[in-house]
Amino acid sequence: MTYASIARSAMHGAAVVLAACAAPAWAAGAASPLNDTGMTQCAVFDDGQGDWILTTRCEGTGQDPEYGRDATDPYGKDGRVGFSFVKIGEGGEKLPRSALNWRCVADRVTGLTWEVKTADGGLFDYRNLYTNVGDGRNHDASSYVSTVNAVGLCGANDWRLPTRGELESLLDYSRASFAPMVDPDWFPNTLGAMHWSSTSAAINGGDTGYWWAANFFTGGVLWRNGEFDADPVRLVRGASEGAGKRWKTRGAAGAEVLDKQNRLIWRRCAEGRAWTGTTCSGSGTVFLTMTDATDHALAEAGATGKPWRAPNVKELSTLVDTDANFPAIDTAIFPAFESDLYHTGTAWTENPVYSWRVSFSQGEVVRDFSGGRLLLVRDAP
Repeated sequence: MTYASIARSAMHGAAVVLAACAAPAWAAGAASPLNDTGMTQCAVFDDGQGDWILTTRCEGTGQDPEYGRDATDPYGKDGRVGFSFVKIGEGGEKLPRSALNWRCVADRVTGLTWEVKTADGGLFDYRNLYTNVGDGRNHDASSYVSTVNAVGLCGANDWRLPTRGELESLLDYSRASFAPMVDPDWFPNTLGAMHWSSTSAAINGGDTGYWWAANFFTGGVLWRNGEFDADPVRLVRGASEGAGKRWKTRGAAGAEVLDKQNRLIWRRCAEGRAWTGTTCSGSGTVFLTMTDATDHALAEAGATGKPWRAPNVKELSTLVDTDANFPAIDTAIFPAFESDLYHTGTAWTENPVYSWRVSFSQGEVVRDFSGGRLLLVRDAP
């Protein structure tokens, strides 16, 4: 059965009234805040074992679990630490946490609403795979979007593919890799695989037809060929990220920049480089390990009296300019930026020797154990 015939079947013999596109008030989050990573463990070297270990005793490490909603909202009553979800019924109604059947999930932090997959072999089955060409062909993500909107999932007809950043917002980096990296209590039937986004990837000198995808098997973010690769999709609705003017320079001679969208303040130069008033000079510092980078961030916070820290993996990924290459960042805001791996404060749960990095050559999110540069961040007041 084609997607179009499924839609016609769903509407046959009855008038289908679709809800208004606006999200209900209880689903509205703040203006594009970030979901945290879910991390509660940090990497430390254990002298007794002579090896790196993961521990929940993270105080004073400067790593991911010390900051953000992971630390301030750790209770997990409506999602794992830092996450906050609402179950939504078939008609768009809010359901209690105890509900056994729900069709969508609203994210209180981001204000987005997500489809929930099924395992019944039908239209919404989590094992369905799609190309991402955008021409409405059968078994393409664009055809799926049209069909879901015709059916009126959860009483709405404004479903779409998520952007790269929106898709990353669901990743729970505390979960073991090689299992679906999303909270299964809220998002059951998730395939541990790449999932398509609507964000095009500017790679190979500007080749078209490539799109960013988030890997719910490992946690990485990579580009894929929309015509030749077939991946699952999870649709979203709600205000898209990135509306309005994002950046505002600040600090001495503009050495810092405020990201108004994500409420973060960044240094414009990587560590070891100096802001001249117009650009960054010097060769910069390469930190061998994540803990070298987070220790340096703590030292900078102490020396300057400002709460500088290493960014977590989701925060650093927001700086990727998906229309740029070498470096994959807005060089008007971050001039003379090195196309290199940059550290985060987020350890890898499978092996604490590794941590999450962002490559600003083309914008991938990867695990690595080798050296990397560091761009400091702090929360906006």
